[in-house]
Amino acid sequence: MDKIFNLIRHYNKSGADSSIKTYASNIVLVANSLGFKPEEITPSIFKNLNDVYKKLENQKLNTIKNKLVAIYMYLLASGYDKNVIEQYNDKIYILLSKIRNQQSKMEWNDKEKDNVVSMDDIMIMLARMRDELPKDLSTFKSIDKMMKYLTVKIYTSAPMRNDIADMKIYTDSEFNNIKEDKEINYMVVNPKNMHCKIILNNFKTKKEGSIKFDIEDKDLVQMIINYYSACKEYYKNNERDFEHNFLFRKDFSKMNRNELTKFLIGIFDSQIGKRISTTMLRKITTSSLIDTEKFKKLAYIQGHSLGTAIASYAKF
Repeated sequence: MDKIFNLIRHYNKSGADSSIKTYASNIVLVANSLGFKPEEITPSIFKNLNDVYKKLENQKLNTIKNKLVAIYMYLLASGYDKNVIEQYNDKIYILLSKIRNQQSKMEWNDKEKDNVVSMDDIMIMLARMRDELPKDLSTFKSIDKMMKYLTVKIYTSAPMRNDIADMKIYTDSEFNNIKEDKEINYMVVNPKNMHCKIILNNFKTKKEGSIKFDIEDKDLVQMIINYYSACKEYYKNNERDFEHNFLFRKDFSKMNRNELTKFLIGIFDSQIGKRISTTMLRKITTSSLIDTEKFKKLAYIQGHSLGTAIASYAKF
């Protein structure tokens, strides 16, 4: 997979590492479905778009599109046959059109309907999780409980993508003494004035610059600070160098983006029996800000879809 990553990185110098890692991972997954091992991957195994598409057609449109885009990038980076590349390009545009049409309906699809919950449900879940938090954060089990609570709590107010997975946490004094890496996301806390800032350098839609915002909930900030102190102490007691990862596994390794998805889904599944990822949380939190019923009635009166009502007439 490293070879694929390096090839696409050389071709797409401005792309985020996280995006290129996703491309490489998707290429391996598609190759595997075609019966090829990672070391057997070459551009020619993707030459027949119809064969590739047949292996993907039962997946969600967005998933199919993302995997075809990954192959498209790989073929471009490899300098492969232009006719084949154009076929992928055309198919991707067709899928994008279908996806936009689906999104314009502003409705939950069948899979989402099975897992959607209200923000009230999530708040009740968080209240229950908080009541069960341990006072002593000296074991991984206790730290893991706090980690789960903080992850859901942060995402309900700041519904990022999986950007928190590779996030590092520092106090402001520590942060001022390091060189900021523009490929890493940061959480910077100030225990004295109860301040917490999120810095997103590595995110899917980045063009240039960063996204920076504060966590306004002072109670949450205090819990993050307590968690940070406990994590540092836990690493020290286990004779490990603390690498400042906000999320980490029992073996002390950093939690990657795919693991974060499983981590989050596991939390909701165990708490309320729903499989909710960061994508679903983004949709739930955004939808909670819109009075859907009023918009539906307005769109009906105007004679068009809910998507058109918001895209063409709602101004912010």
